[in-house]
Amino acid sequence: MAPAKVIFVSIEKHNRQGAQGPIAIRMIFGQVINWRNGDLVLFYIWLAIALVPMYFCELACGSRVKSFGLAVFVAFVYFVIVAGLRDDTGYDWFVYKNIYNGVSESGSLAAAISFGRDNGSELGFSVFLYVLSLLGLSFWWVQFLAGIFNCYAFLKLNNALGRGTVTGVLIYFCWLFLVLQMGVLRMSVALSFLSLALLFMLKGKNVKFLLFVMLASLFHTFSIVIGVLMLLARLSFPRSHTLVFLFLVAIMYVAGIDLAGGVVQIVSGVMPEFISSKLNFYLLLGVSYQRGVGEFLYKLIVVSMYVFLVFRIQEEEEEKLLLNLSYIYIIALLVFWKYPIFHDRLKYFVLMPFFYLFLTAVMRMRVFNRLVYGVVFLMASFMVLMHEVSGPLFFPYTPYYNMYERWLSGEGNDGEERTLKYYKEYDSQWLGGEQ
Repeated sequence: MAPAKVIFVSIEKHNRQGAQGPIAIRMIFGQVINWRNGDLVLFYIWLAIALVPMYFCELACGSRVKSFGLAVFVAFVYFVIVAGLRDDTGYDWFVYKNIYNGVSESGSLAAAISFGRDNGSELGFSVFLYVLSLLGLSFWWVQFLAGIFNCYAFLKLNNALGRGTVTGVLIYFCWLFLVLQMGVLRMSVALSFLSLALLFMLKGKNVKFLLFVMLASLFHTFSIVIGVLMLLARLSFPRSHTLVFLFLVAIMYVAGIDLAGGVVQIVSGVMPEFISSKLNFYLLLGVSYQRGVGEFLYKLIVVSMYVFLVFRIQEEEEEKLLLNLSYIYIIALLVFWKYPIFHDRLKYFVLMPFFYLFLTAVMRMRVFNRLVYGVVFLMASFMVLMHEVSGPLFFPYTPYYNMYERWLSGEGNDGEERTLKYYKEYDSQWLGGEQ
């Protein structure tokens, strides 16, 4: 899950107590959901549950229920208030805060870019951080502004492809929000540019598509790969050929055949050193990879959804492109099963268009069938969310802290201690200078 490479000259450790905040606020936000006693996963679960009534309303009424104003409000709360104003919460903040501090102390833009490059930050992100530092803004502005941009891009995508005002937010929250908006900030910005690029592609605006892919690559280099895959998705994929190939790849996955590892090892030998070193590191991560029940269930769900869509999409150019993009992701998911770092980044981008396509097919059904499929999909979504919040890696998220507490109380929290514990025990490559 490491979004950036970070090398620190020194890391100060602070023994800070959790922020208490005013009594009235603690009564509202704290005691209701056991704010500081380790059961704060309920906070994230309630964020999803709050959207369920509107989800069923949209399923039942279909396209007749669509309020852009409500979508703006809900998305702003989740993307900006919850993710953008989080304080010392999540996987990534410590990495980017130290990069921001290093960039702020750089004597020039060139020095800032050099520091960012040495610590895993692409050109665009380093320039962004440097401009904020020149304006004298603190680190929380980085998260806040990223949250606003991510909110904007999500609303554009949801409005163009989604089949409901709140449905898209609920699905995004269950499947992607915690790991993407609160775990890989730099990647989230790049994916927002790519989402806008996808919309330009669907409108036939190829120049703007290429421009936004380039902008995305300035924040995360892997965006170039996703841009190329979007272009590949415009090709014609015969249905019979795709299903046969998917079947063969699925057999290889079930049998545990690691074809991708051998190919990547060969390719890395002819790549430039800075690329081959990363590829070899990724291969090392796969050595100890163990498959589990959750992994099989996830792959079964997405493959089943794809087969369901193959026989239900219409001949519209938009739907064929989204289906082809989903197919490319599923093949990568099965071929690179032992190396999640390869297919996870693609998942972050493809999953919402894939689900939008699924909901498009569902919304064409009669009301009863829509509700049946909708309930099954909602159950699967909550299973994903529950798996995320109950996992052993989730403690950097609990308790959840918001900037309002720091502003009102003037105190810090134990977020740094928990995050460093996570890096040390579960994700040592963050501090080891690899990504």
